[in-house]
Amino acid sequence: MPMQFLPSPRLPVIFLIPLLVSSLVKADSVPSAVQNAQAVFDEANSKFVVTWDPPPEGVTEYYLTYYIEKMEIITVSGDNQGLYGYEVERDYYYNYDESDSFPPSVTQIIMSAGSGGYGSEGRASIRPINNQGSGPTTSFDLVRPVDAPSPPSNLTYEIREDDLVAYFSWSAPSISYAPASAELYYKVTYVTDTGVSRSKYYTSNFAALDLSDNQYWDYHVSACIYDFCSAPSTIRAQLTTQLVDLVDGDFESGISADWIATGWQQRSGQTPSFGTGPGRAASGSSYVYFETSGGVSTGDEAILETVSDFKESNKLYFSYHMYGSTMGSLYVEIYEDSWNTVWSVTGQQHAGIYSAWTDVEIDLSGYEESDPRIRFRGVDGNGYRGDMAIDNIRITAAVEVAVAITGLNAEYSPHPHGLKISWDEISGHLYEVARSTDAGVTWDYSYHSGYGEQFIDSDIDDTSLTYYYRVRACSSSCTSWTSSPAAQ
Repeated sequence: MPMQFLPSPRLPVIFLIPLLVSSLVKADSVPSAVQNAQAVFDEANSKFVVTWDPPPEGVTEYYLTYYIEKMEIITVSGDNQGLYGYEVERDYYYNYDESDSFPPSVTQIIMSAGSGGYGSEGRASIRPINNQGSGPTTSFDLVRPVDAPSPPSNLTYEIREDDLVAYFSWSAPSISYAPASAELYYKVTYVTDTGVSRSKYYTSNFAALDLSDNQYWDYHVSACIYDFCSAPSTIRAQLTTQLVDLVDGDFESGISADWIATGWQQRSGQTPSFGTGPGRAASGSSYVYFETSGGVSTGDEAILETVSDFKESNKLYFSYHMYGSTMGSLYVEIYEDSWNTVWSVTGQQHAGIYSAWTDVEIDLSGYEESDPRIRFRGVDGNGYRGDMAIDNIRITAAVEVAVAITGLNAEYSPHPHGLKISWDEISGHLYEVARSTDAGVTWDYSYHSGYGEQFIDSDIDDTSLTYYYRVRACSSSCTSWTSSPAAQ
């Protein structure tokens, strides 16, 4: 019988294989269980060699039941390949094979494991039978030996502050033994500062992680072959900036004081004119739109302008809807001595009032030195079916966040002589260390400044004193001070 690869919903599908043997043995009792049943994998021939000792009672036939689990790595394709690595899924199948008939005196079967990579959860059972009945079933594992890879090395990351994404990379591990067909992949587990954990699998040694909703992530990477995984390599991605919204642009409570609006109106549900406008907001219940009937003429404009400039802004996000046969134009403009168009669209863009809104992202990082103001300018077409709409406007900026010093400790160091003050490193920061000898009443704040995650204080000649230390991390600004235990 040829090998079969049968899809399985992760439930062991048992395929019974009667190995019928003709025999004239007449037994006086039901056979007892076979003894010393085991399976040894022959890597050179990709086969399991199954052996056992027969029961003392006569046997007319054996029933052998087994499955061998196959694990496949399936690469998930998508738009973020290359940026976020190649995320993979693991899928399992069961491979069944059939042995030829053999006399009861034969106590060895060779079962083909086929080609490809197999996991470690195969299982087999043998049940002896004679003319008095069936004996007990003996079960045993089918294990294909694999040594787990070593942990990935050189795990590092870099944070891109315009979108607060951490880019991780690591070096491939060493592999002492695995079948040639084995696929190396990585199990990546993320744990947030709030304790939320999730895991993904990658075939590349590169991945990215959005940090915007968390101050830090602990990032654990294990190298795996089949279901054998190394101990994880771990690093903490520490967020030193966060994105903040500079304007209220959801229009749920009207047009806020962040905007100067001319011609734009808040609306919920469909606009009044038939055959134009959105039927609902992009999110929530309200949006703003330009009503193009009732005295509005071709070329008339509606302006939605920010009250303040945004020197520190880095991204503009918004959603728009433009359905109608006489749709005009929508412009996004930035003021630098004069209004300059950075984005525009003209004419009908959506097929109906309930078509999905279109999301837009505009990079503002090139305007950081010009204190820009931002406006949306709608221009009427040539009829009443031109109600354009805007929703979910966000102008974001990356701002410094306070990063707490963790792992702070002070202890005696014999070589070099002194008190060693150590802490968990925060990427991209230098550190200031202050010292006190009067339980924190007064501090020497200029005691030490520099990079690295430890400092040796060798100025401790007065052994009668108790020393106190505090540390803070600084980049463009500094965190609050964190105090260490007292040390002598």
